[in-house]
Amino acid sequence: MRSFIAVPVAVALLFVGFLAHPAPALAWSHSCGGPASYDAYGDPISSFSGIIDGTPGLTGVRAKIEWSTSVDPTLCSGTGTSFSSSWVAVVGDGGPWEIYQVGIDKCHNTGCNPDNGVVDRAYYFFAYGREESSSCQAIAPEPIKAPMGLTSAGSYWYQIYKNGFYYYARIAGSQQDFRIDTALETCWVDGPTGAQYMTELWDLFDQNPGRVADQQFFSSATWTNSGGSLVSVYRPYSSNCEIVDLSSMRCRVASNLHDSWYTWDTRQP
Repeated sequence: MRSFIAVPVAVALLFVGFLAHPAPALAWSHSCGGPASYDAYGDPISSFSGIIDGTPGLTGVRAKIEWSTSVDPTLCSGTGTSFSSSWVAVVGDGGPWEIYQVGIDKCHNTGCNPDNGVVDRAYYFFAYGREESSSCQAIAPEPIKAPMGLTSAGSYWYQIYKNGFYYYARIAGSQQDFRIDTALETCWVDGPTGAQYMTELWDLFDQNPGRVADQQFFSSATWTNSGGSLVSVYRPYSSNCEIVDLSSMRCRVASNLHDSWYTWDTRQP
């Protein structure tokens, strides 16, 4: 999502078993301690939980994402970069900046940039990025506050889709941003190659959206193939999502829906 985003490529620490729901309690919190993850070169990167799907040439991604005050993550306190978010995205495989995404973000300190200007309050965002190429300058995928502004409770559709010569970012059926098709199909090395449905955090003590007593719900996840047809994401009932980067993050497919799953943070009762 930001200039230091990395596309998840490996699975870590998957959840085994399913936690009972205790009575609601005060949110867990901790002072900021620095990035939660590092890449093979020792550079800090985000931590993710979620699902990757789609095939090269796809033209869109869509899912419903639940939001309420009880799934709102608590960020670490003190100084340092801090953010936690939920989103869907179309991505390329030419580098981590090849992404067009739309979702919900919460940030503070250096995790917030001048374009979003929202601190410690969840807001709707979109972001577009690309790597340097012979025909296109690099653009870091910085989150920008969407016209919908600050979040409100509800389960809305989040979608990137192509129509004519443009790709659009949409929330609850309302357009939030658009890009000419060459921004993805020419400026990305191989064009759009996959769909991502993710939660993401930066600091080790930022929380994943969703709590033990009220897990965040991603539902009806689909992507659009090159012919314009919707394809449903399919995962086995009650299976763990393939991307779970931290032991405190949870992501589990619903017991009765193949295209829907729950995410939460074990430190958020």
